[in-house]
Amino acid sequence: MKIAVIEHFTSRPPRAAAADLVAQGRAMRDACAADLARGAGVEVVIAGTRRAFFAALRLCDAALVIAPEERGILAGLCREVENRGRLLLGPASSSVRLAADKLRTARCLAAAGVPTPRTEAVRFTGARRRRPGAQQTESAPAPGDRVSRRGDLLAA
Repeated sequence: MKIAVIEHFTSRPPRAAAADLVAQGRAMRDACAADLARGAGVEVVIAGTRRAFFAALRLCDAALVIAPEERGILAGLCREVENRGRLLLGPASSSVRLAADKLRTARCLAAAGVPTPRTEAVRFTGARRRRPGAQQTESAPAPGDRVSRRGDLLAA
């Protein structure tokens, strides 16, 4: 089995991401690739760029995507693997989108009877946050962002 592996920060152009994120991404990518390569009959193809990843998907049976869930990065790459009919070694893009929306996740869990803290959307007014890898503090939230506020634990 041939498996394509991509890690988001290492697949970006040089200096497009903070050096510490690239180093952490490389460590995760290389550890996962080494583990996969231990399998009998497994060949790992590490994609250094998005273009190389998409090309590798034409030749590989499966893919492993390592990326942050923010801004739809992980969901988008997972969807590319699914759209090309390859085995995705990780969560489906629909599951990633659900998990990325904390309010929707809380509602889904509560509806399934899982004890869940009361969760509600709150509006930000003048709040600021630093996005991972950002050089400057940016205004928050970005359009479409939702933030959960923890409340009392609901009974199942």
